[in-house]
Amino acid sequence: MSSSFLLLPREVRDIIYDYYVCCDGGYVYDFEGNKLVQANGNHIELALLRTCHQVAREMNGLALPTNTITFSTFFSEKTRGSAGQFHAAISRQKQGKDMFIEFLGYKLYTPQMATVATARYPMFEPYITSLASQSGPFFRPRNGNPYGQPPSLWREFAEFAAGADIRIRRGQNISCFARKDYEFGLAFPEEHARGLIPFCVENAKLRVERYVSLWQNALPVARQLDYTGVDLGWLRWVTDRSDSDMHLSDPEWLRNDKLAARDITKSIGTWIVEAHRLPSLGMPEGSYTLVFDGGPMPEKSTAAFAVVQRDAVWQAAFTTRFPRGSTPEHPWLNMCAQPGYFFESLPDAIRHITTTSSLIRCNFDPGQLHIDSAKALADARVGWSLERWQDDWDTHEPREFETESPLPPWYKLRWQRVMPVL
Repeated sequence: MSSSFLLLPREVRDIIYDYYVCCDGGYVYDFEGNKLVQANGNHIELALLRTCHQVAREMNGLALPTNTITFSTFFSEKTRGSAGQFHAAISRQKQGKDMFIEFLGYKLYTPQMATVATARYPMFEPYITSLASQSGPFFRPRNGNPYGQPPSLWREFAEFAAGADIRIRRGQNISCFARKDYEFGLAFPEEHARGLIPFCVENAKLRVERYVSLWQNALPVARQLDYTGVDLGWLRWVTDRSDSDMHLSDPEWLRNDKLAARDITKSIGTWIVEAHRLPSLGMPEGSYTLVFDGGPMPEKSTAAFAVVQRDAVWQAAFTTRFPRGSTPEHPWLNMCAQPGYFFESLPDAIRHITTTSSLIRCNFDPGQLHIDSAKALADARVGWSLERWQDDWDTHEPREFETESPLPPWYKLRWQRVMPVL
């Protein structure tokens, strides 16, 4: 018995199919259930697809391209320990490659190898030249400065020098999805978008928007105090008490732990330069957008971003006074180790960030980069020593930031990110 539905013209059936699979808010990934669900949490209804073989063929592959798919970072106390182990393993693997170069590079690097490495990574030519000419271990600054380049580029160089090889596995074709990093990420989350490049190349229609919470993800959390040295059971009791227990005052050393202004630019800047690098790695134009989410404190987010703007201008002034290779008494390796020198491309990358820019944007007012003031800043500091420049950079105002309701205090946000290594 034929179906009256199949007697409808194919064009009409296609309209019905589109209406049937389209969900308000699209699909979201349910981490605990390990499946996609509707944005309201309901089961995805695809019963029509199973009515007969013809309808199944006509609806094949329609649901995913029609709906935006949203992935959000997820945290559970059940996985805190294993997450800490994973992060530590990835970090130590990368540290091991650094140490391989530092301790053994001077023994293994021949002039021919240095030539090959320089051709592939010309931005590290001074480091490679110094490494090849050393008679003992050669250490880079302990502050982890990647010589003004995105951290992922330094790690690529270390992997290349160590003979490492990375392959990315491709997956299913979809049209549009959003990732919301509202919980903290592990294992260098700033670089995770690189894994999306093959998918975006294969599917020109794919559009990825990655929302990163400024206060709960992008900003730094481990500077003034080392919470991992505290009894974690006691700290959980202190920071997870209900409002009815607030008469039990938190210790002053906890309440005084706030976000230091001097730590903001390196953290946010890492996200910026890693995203800024994606087109050079093959990310198609318009396929990927990084969105800094300033909620629920848009005004304070603007103030925090002003620190990044200020530091970018300061770095531009610094490099004006001490350009690369300008004087032998100030070698490039020493210049890159200065605390106010972050990433070579940072001033240019920030210049293009607005509320509507395509690669990186903010859902709050990011302010404007007054890069023209860098020259005046540099001219006013002629003759300054590196030490005086360093002291001048560390004069941020305000010196620190605190979160506001509905977010918990800054130290409680930090506790949520403690990753013990069991």
